[in-house]
Amino acid sequence: MPICPTVTIPVSVALSTTDVVFGPITNIGGGGPGAQAQVLSLGQWTYGIVNNSATGNNAQAYLQVSPDATNWIQDGATISLAYNGTGVLINSIFLKYARVYYYAEGGTASAVTLNIFLQGNAVE
Repeated sequence: MPICPTVTIPVSVALSTTDVVFGPITNIGGGGPGAQAQVLSLGQWTYGIVNNSATGNNAQAYLQVSPDATNWIQDGATISLAYNGTGVLINSIFLKYARVYYYAEGGTASAVTLNIFLQGNAVE
């Protein structure tokens, strides 16, 4: 005989999703940080980046994370986005804020256009 009776507890899990689009961001040359997002409430999230340049120019991008939206650190490797290419940035460090830092490979002489998507979900 078990010491305590078996109790069945119903579990209900609901996922809420987010889909935020930053862009198109046009005429990127020397680069800069994209709009920051508060990702603390998301259990999983990913940035997707599409190089939609009108010309064959390439871009570089990397993920930055921050505990306070003031002090930023790079999280992971820099990715190269070929003309009409798509890339993803996935975090390995868990902090409250995230953003994408991006720039054209050739600087201002080869400006690019990027669409940046933040997609994630949280268990409620």
